[in-house]
Amino acid sequence: MRVLSDGLTGYLAYESRCGMNEAYSEYFLYSPIVRIANHRVWRVEAEWPYLRGKAGRKQTVGDHKRIDFLFRLPSDLDSTDSPWLALEVKWIRRGTKRLNVKNDIDKLTEAIDLYQDKKLRAFLLIAGSHQIDETGKARLTVNLTGISNNTTRLFSTCYQASMSTLYGVTVYEIK
Repeated sequence: MRVLSDGLTGYLAYESRCGMNEAYSEYFLYSPIVRIANHRVWRVEAEWPYLRGKAGRKQTVGDHKRIDFLFRLPSDLDSTDSPWLALEVKWIRRGTKRLNVKNDIDKLTEAIDLYQDKKLRAFLLIAGSHQIDETGKARLTVNLTGISNNTTRLFSTCYQASMSTLYGVTVYEIK
């Protein structure tokens, strides 16, 4: 996840210099996420319907629950020791004060329970508006709601797009 965070921060810096700030969104990050993961030899499944094929877990109404990304090693490299990685992505627009991540964490927690045999590790990646705190470290500019006790902040990366705007990436692991 560190490589993904660093890569996305660099991508946002590059795109900012190209004037793409207005196009920033969660979906804007999908292409670099796939490219970075593929370069690191992970097979990527976007919009993973994690309940598919799980007995007693069929969703009957509405669209199927999906997790933004599932990363797996290719079958020839896969072993029982290789975990699957599930990733939910959120974008924070500048000026946003509160971000509710409860549904994302609930989906990731449910997937962890359903895929214990795959040693699934789950992550929440929050990109967008960030600040630099008094210690010089990147931090989110929003209050997160829905964070549970099983969620740990791993790290944050950040860059200054202009005198008043900082973009970054913060990654949480859900256990």
